[in-house]
This record gives sequence, structure tokens and C-alpha cells, in this order.
Amino acid sequence: MTSSPSAPKEAKTGAGRFPLVHKLVQFADLRRYYAEMREALKASNRQAGAYKGWVTRWKNKYEGVELEKKRLEVEIESHLHDKKVLSDQLQKISTDYQAMGNTLAKLEHFENAINELRRLKLIADEQGLTAGYWSANAQSDLRAGVDDFLEAVDEIMDDDWVAPEQPSSDA
Repeated sequence: MTSSPSAPKEAKTGAGRFPLVHKLVQFADLRRYYAEMREALKASNRQAGAYKGWVTRWKNKYEGVELEKKRLEVEIESHLHDKKVLSDQLQKISTDYQAMGNTLAKLEHFENAINELRRLKLIADEQGLTAGYWSANAQSDLRAGVDDFLEAVDEIMDDDWVAPEQPSSDA
């Protein structure tokens, strides 16, 4: 281009000629760039916060379920222990009850001897009232009843006693 008076002159605005202006322009660009970066970082943090809230929510639910699972496992262990204790107690009671079966049979035999002695005494007393004396049969029956009674008492004291077989009355 030629230098003509009518042509407008182009102003030289190089960094060498206006260094301060050039630095201000760079600074404005950097400032706009960092403002955009701050907005992007805020948006990213919002997304991460939403994601983090979702993760925290599910993590808390998972931890709650795990705690409930552990509580149930402890409860199951407690129930199993209680079941074992109760079955041991039941076994002990069953053993004791079976041992009491012999004692029960002794007591029943004793009660039967008392009832038989009472019955024989009532018969002898009735005979004494009507006839005025006891017959020889009544006296021997009473002796046998007393002997049975004393035998039943001895059986109660004897630990090795076995109950006699009861005659079945199916007739």
C-alpha cells in the first residue's frame, strides 16, 4: 500500500507499542475463562452432589438392611440357644418323670393296700356289730390286710422295687 493522503492510516497496535493494553486484554480473556471454569465447576459439583446424595441414600439403606440382618442373625442364635436349653430341660424333666413312674406305682400300691385294709376293717366292724364278735375269717382277713399294708410300706422304702403287673379287667 502506498501512502496516499486520502487513504486512512492503519494504526499499529502491536504488543510492543501498547504493552499495557495488550496485558489488559489477556487479563480480561483469562478472567472470562476462569469465570466459565467456575461455572462449569459449580455445575459439576451440583451433579456430583446429586450423585453423592443418591449414593449416600442407597449406602444408608444398605447399612440399615445389614444392621437388620445382623440383628435377625443374633435373634436366630438366641432362639437356637433357647431351643437347646429348653430341649435339655425337657429331656431332664422326662428322665425325672420316668424315674417318678416307679414312685407313682409304689404310692398306688400303698393306696390300694390302705383301701383294702379299710374295706376289711369295715367288714369286720359290721360283723362285730351284727354278731357281737369277729369271726376267724374276718380276723385272718384283717391280718392279711395288715400284712399287705406293711409290705406296701416296705416297698415304698425299697429303691429296687418293681411294680407288680396289674391284672387287666377287660372281661
